[in-house]
Amino acid sequence: MSPRAPAAGRRARSGRPVCTRVPYRFRRISVPNGSVGQRDKSVHHRPAHASYVAVVTDTLLRVAVHCPRQDRSADLVLPAGYPVAALLPALVEAVLGAGRQGAEGVRWFVAATLGSPLDPAKSLRDNGVGDGDLLLLTDEPAPVPRVRSGAPSTAVVAARRGSAVSPLGGDAVVTVSALLALAGVLGWVGWTAGQQSALWVSAAIAVAAAAAAAAGRFSPGLSDALGVGAVGNSAVTGALAASGFAWPVVVAFAAASASAMAVCLTMSLHSRAIGPPPAVTACAAAGGAVMFAAVTTAASGAVMGPVLTGVSLAALTASAPLTVALTGIGPSRHAVGPRRALAAQQLLTGLTVGFSATTAAGVALVALHRSESRLLAGLFAAVVSAVLVLRSRVHADPIRRVALTGAGLAASGVALVDVATAHPDTAPWWCGAAAAAGAALMCGRSRGRSHNPLARSVIRGAEYVALATVVPVGAWLAGAFEALGAVSL
Repeated sequence: MSPRAPAAGRRARSGRPVCTRVPYRFRRISVPNGSVGQRDKSVHHRPAHASYVAVVTDTLLRVAVHCPRQDRSADLVLPAGYPVAALLPALVEAVLGAGRQGAEGVRWFVAATLGSPLDPAKSLRDNGVGDGDLLLLTDEPAPVPRVRSGAPSTAVVAARRGSAVSPLGGDAVVTVSALLALAGVLGWVGWTAGQQSALWVSAAIAVAAAAAAAAGRFSPGLSDALGVGAVGNSAVTGALAASGFAWPVVVAFAAASASAMAVCLTMSLHSRAIGPPPAVTACAAAGGAVMFAAVTTAASGAVMGPVLTGVSLAALTASAPLTVALTGIGPSRHAVGPRRALAAQQLLTGLTVGFSATTAAGVALVALHRSESRLLAGLFAAVVSAVLVLRSRVHADPIRRVALTGAGLAASGVALVDVATAHPDTAPWWCGAAAAAGAALMCGRSRGRSHNPLARSVIRGAEYVALATVVPVGAWLAGAFEALGAVSL
């Protein structure tokens, strides 16, 4: 029974009315103001404890403050109307301990979970902080948040830590140009004149360049240039070693020699550096794709072109999952260090550049060996170009985007040459259409605006349709349908 019950009983026995109203009520009282007949005024009366509760709920915030660097957290009740700058010393002392804010000259930041720092001149309420929010206390600005999902390519992008390719200087450009020029001259002399000395000279240059690259006495850019030169001379050595055989065997030997040198350089440079050099990885990927196509299609070059293109496109699709598997940066790993992230970037860049180059080479082989069906070869080149250009949009690294776009433009050039050769009277119109498409692409890139979800879905669907069209057109060019018809008969 309530303590007020006896008082209520006494009022009832004495004949006075019992007050059952809540404490919040309006009481009408007369306030004299020096005039007769003035109207009564209503005054709102509230208990003191109700006013205190209303003020407390409006002026205090319960938040959780976490310091990622020291892995310390604290649940605090902070005034909502104080500036963030005035609260910083108390926050540091509450989270890290007394005296920590003055131990060294450190500038502290308070940020929300989305990564945007709070304005120190404004209060918590003005910064949009609500009751129960999580705040980050850091000694550096919080990084931009990244959405991480289970997609392999998203994992590589989320682990990005700067550029994956070392800048090339003038000495690196001169070195790689000289080594590749020597490889070309030695290959031409050994193939036309049949001189056995060209084989040994190219092998010696390859070994010397590889040893210089693996020694670690030069800059990363110059080491990459030496590695590319060693791979090029190794390819010439393999081609000259098989000069007496048919050309598919020669190509297979050259690709195998280049791939072996690239793999050796990758293992050697990876042992002393952060990750495999992208240039050497690209050479290894290109050599492996060419060797696979040459071994599986030793019959003719007309078959090797579509097979090389198809294998390269499939390898481009599998590059991101392969990078995630080799470097271990998948969603199962909660924290990815900068060395592992940079190694993943370098590996993915090398694979993308190498397979883009072999895709363009496969399209060129189709155009060279399909002179009787120029229109079909042009259609194949156009579809491959669309796949490469549309694929470049999913990469954030500029090197990979340039490689995919360049290979796509090269394939579109091959398609234009095929169509112009088949129908010279329509060549000007096709050239004008290509120029208009290039201008539209440049305008879209220069604006830098992100597409809406509908446009993204349309672009993704166009890429899937183009990728699905590559398989039947390539099989037609390779003669697979004719072979199936002959077998069925």
